[in-house]
Amino acid sequence: MSLNGTSGQVLGAATFAAGVASLPNTGTNMISQILPIVAMIVGAAVVLTFIVTRILRAIR
Repeated sequence: MSLNGTSGQVLGAATFAAGVASLPNTGTNMISQILPIVAMIVGAAVVLTFIVTRILRAIR
């Protein structure tokens, strides 16, 4: 099953939002401080990948 652009962008945005939402709740554990940032990076990367893919498809 492959994700099309729309569902992929929703997934990326939701992952990014989950990372932002959990930032205030991070504890003193190093892993719990890093994971929301990783989630934000992954979510942003997914959204950017689909945006770049759409631009490249439009150019071709």
